[in-house]
Amino acid sequence: MKDMISGVNGPGDLFLSLINEKGVISCVNTTMQKELQLDAAGNREINFYDLVHPAHVPGFKSLMNVVSSKEQKEGIEIYVKNGHYHPMKWHVNYVRKEADNSNTYLCLGYNILSNERREKFNNLVRQNYQLLIENLSGIIFHDKYGNIVATNPKTAAIFNTSLERLYQVKSLADLWEMHWTICTEDGQPLSFDNSPFVKALHTGISHQETLLIRTAGGDDRWVLFQSQPLPDQETGGEFSVVSSIIDISNEKRLSQQLKEKEALIHQENIRRQKELSEAVIQAEEKERSQIGRELHDNVNQLLSATKLFISVLSAHTKDQQQVKQKSIEYVQMAIDEIRKVSKELVAPQAKEQSIVESIRGMVDDLELVSEMKIRFIHDLESDLLTSGKKVALFRIVQEQLKNTMTHSGADTVTIFLQSKNNELQLIIEDDGQGFDTTQTRSGIGLSNIQERVKFYNGTVNIETSKGKGCKLTVSIPVEN
Repeated sequence: MKDMISGVNGPGDLFLSLINEKGVISCVNTTMQKELQLDAAGNREINFYDLVHPAHVPGFKSLMNVVSSKEQKEGIEIYVKNGHYHPMKWHVNYVRKEADNSNTYLCLGYNILSNERREKFNNLVRQNYQLLIENLSGIIFHDKYGNIVATNPKTAAIFNTSLERLYQVKSLADLWEMHWTICTEDGQPLSFDNSPFVKALHTGISHQETLLIRTAGGDDRWVLFQSQPLPDQETGGEFSVVSSIIDISNEKRLSQQLKEKEALIHQENIRRQKELSEAVIQAEEKERSQIGRELHDNVNQLLSATKLFISVLSAHTKDQQQVKQKSIEYVQMAIDEIRKVSKELVAPQAKEQSIVESIRGMVDDLELVSEMKIRFIHDLESDLLTSGKKVALFRIVQEQLKNTMTHSGADTVTIFLQSKNNELQLIIEDDGQGFDTTQTRSGIGLSNIQERVKFYNGTVNIETSKGKGCKLTVSIPVEN
């Protein structure tokens, strides 16, 4: 038993008692008898549990069960009554099993607070019993120097330390600067001088802030820290600020999980929307190709047959000959126009042609029917794009060249196609009349371009003004 006693090193005198598992005290030392005023009980049976705050009795009993099963010392911080409840540290040791099969325990305790601080603590308890004793939330009473006058076990639990350790440190500033890493809600380090406590002390008004505290053990805790200044006439000058500390880590984690879940749902919605958009684009391209082939294979064949029949008609007069010739010319014009339209409608075969070959073919065709000079410059050694992106770029070039030929009055247009920083960059620049983007609404062509680029997480930029041409820049990631 001497080894058990010598193994406890606490400030001040030790309190010793032998109790059974029901809490009945069979023996106490003089210090405990005097300090806890047990001599007034006379010969009446004294129960240790009656000295402990009711909120701490279940924890103490649980500790005794652990001690008896492991037969080793365990410690606990509890409030014990001495006129008022005050914090003590108790070490419980398993001693022996009695003849009646009950267990006997040696309890060794000491006051966490000095006599002077215990007197201040008792004065606070008279007015703030629920805050300090019933452990509803973390609470710290500070004096004007930042020293801890009183706190409670809930505060120690929030900061992953012991009540004894908090009182040993005394100054909250020491904990703040040396034992904890404290940041604001947006992750910026927060010094003690900018803490809610100091702000409340200096300004005389309440300050509240959500803080992220990393303890010495590496645990991260989100806490709602609210400091309220207290008038001297109410406190007698013993303390200046009371800080309420609420652990909101679970709420923060749940909020973060909710945000992550919402982000996943958002990503899934985007993915489904893209799948739907891609299906619509593919359906549109398929329909355009079918219409183009129908025009080319069927309508043009009918027109070619019509042209043939007209050519074999006999014209007996000069007027009839002119009508025949004009009819043949108009039919040929229709055939040429349909051939041109069908070629525009039918997308390039992605597996058979690269994007460079497709754009080069388009440029060659346009130069045959337009006086505008078109330059095509590229640095692509190989085709890095999916078939969907090839079609999208082909349609963007086609749409912009059509806009340029129809509206710009340009003499020259230059197409740049290059791979840059894992992106494919398309630039189409002309020397036409340009336009005022603040006064000109986006047409269907430009809207189509923007929708196609947006679908592939790309960007569109237009630089233009009246009389200074137009420059369209499209960037699309090479990887999906």
